[in-house]
Parts: sequence; structure tokens; C-alpha cells
Amino acid sequence: MKAEIIEDANVLIPNKEHENFTESKDVLRKGTVVVGEEKLIKGKRRGENFTYRLFLTNNKQLIYLKKIKPMEVTEVTLGADSSQTPTVVKVPEGKKLFTKNVIIGTLIGATAGFGFSKYKKYDKKKMAIATVIGAVVGFGVAKVYEKRKMVTIKTSK
Repeated sequence: MKAEIIEDANVLIPNKEHENFTESKDVLRKGTVVVGEEKLIKGKRRGENFTYRLFLTNNKQLIYLKKIKPMEVTEVTLGADSSQTPTVVKVPEGKKLFTKNVIIGTLIGATAGFGFSKYKKYDKKKMAIATVIGAVVGFGVAKVYEKRKMVTIKTSK
């Protein structure tokens, strides 16, 4: 994280004997940009347990967190009206037996079975069997299609 020092900050040196920190003569001047991360360090202050809120720079220097100001992130929008379109994430539905695609697949399979039986000029019993077999095949194909559906992400522009 990048941060700017808002007032002169002395570099801190750990004091293991008293479990606290001592200010050194090294000073980071106001306006300096530092890179590092926030650290919460348990220690003692006046003999009591205390949590120090410190900033550890990439140069292994510790300073008090109150002496820095995190640099703000600038968001760039590329739209004509200075807005950003939302990112759309489509997750496949959970475990449902009959979804829209499964019903459509079943109907297409049943229609195909019925059409095949008409083409072959079957009697009514065989026509019903062909229609049911077509519906079962359509249902199975649609379920396999549903299972293979992936998460789709439409990124923002």
C-alpha cells in the first residue's frame, strides 16, 4: 500500500526488554511517499498490555500509523457519460429438476419422436412409445447441457 507521510515521523526501534518501541534519530520527512503495510503489534505501554498500530515500510522501517495518510486510488471511467457499466456474473442455477432448457429439450425430443413415428407410419401404440423415448432422450440431452453450463462473466466497459 502506498502512503504519504503527513508530518515528520521518527523511525521506531523495538525495545525487547520493555516490549515497546523507542524513537530513533532517523526521520522520514513530511510529504515523503512510502510503500509498505499496516501492522498491529502487541506489546506493553506503561506496564499494561497494548496494541501498537504501526506502518512497516519496504525498507523495514517502523513508524506510527497516525503519521501517514493512505494514498487514494483513482478510478478511471471510460464511458461517454463518465460512468462504468457493471460487471455481470451469471452463475448456473442450483439443483433443479425442471429448468427452462430441460423443458424445451424434453418437448423437442418428444416432437422428434412423434415426427419419426409419423414418418415410419407406426400404429398408435408404437407412436406413443416413440414419443416417450424421444422425450426421454431430449430430457437426457438437456440435463447434460445444463450440467456443462459454465459461469459466464460479462466484464464492465
